[in-house]
Amino acid sequence: GRRTAARSDLHVSDDRPLIGMIARLSAQKDPMTFVRVAAEIGRRIPNAFFVIVGDGPLRRDVERLARELGVHDRLQLLGIRYDVPEIIGAFDAIVLTSLWEGLPRVIPEAMAAGVPVVASSVDGIVEVVRDGENGFLVPPGEAKAFADRVVTLLSSPELSQKLCTRAARSAEEFSLESMIRELEALYTSLAREKLARC
Repeated sequence: GRRTAARSDLHVSDDRPLIGMIARLSAQKDPMTFVRVAAEIGRRIPNAFFVIVGDGPLRRDVERLARELGVHDRLQLLGIRYDVPEIIGAFDAIVLTSLWEGLPRVIPEAMAAGVPVVASSVDGIVEVVRDGENGFLVPPGEAKAFADRVVTLLSSPELSQKLCTRAARSAEEFSLESMIRELEALYTSLAREKLARC
């Protein structure tokens, strides 16, 4: 299936849990916490594998911390990719460690793809992710709490499935809402232009 194809591109076998983050490697996205999450999960699930899609000013720091914590051999930094929906399809869980956030497009994308979301309980994220219902929310910076939620998902396929089913519905509602908002914005700007011409 799609998951297998995406994984063969990443050279990750089907039986290994794969946890990913899609984010710019910047202070806002707090990728250092993701590295700590990877180390914590790795202690409990030794065959887990991790990927980060994205690039940015903290790339060197991320690489250094991964080596310090001994996860550099199972954390792949993919840089900027243009096949994000395909890559998301390979994940068993997606983690978002942002310290503040508008509305990351990656959450509805993951929800629509049936990948459970574990994200920081900040700003725009809490408008889409309802804790324990269609994903998990964690206080920003709490690496152990992020790891706990991911391990819970990996060890309970039923729970994972339940969250994903609800998340798929949220993604539908969300895409409809955002489409309506975009149309409203378009009409407003067209109306303004018309008034300006009068």
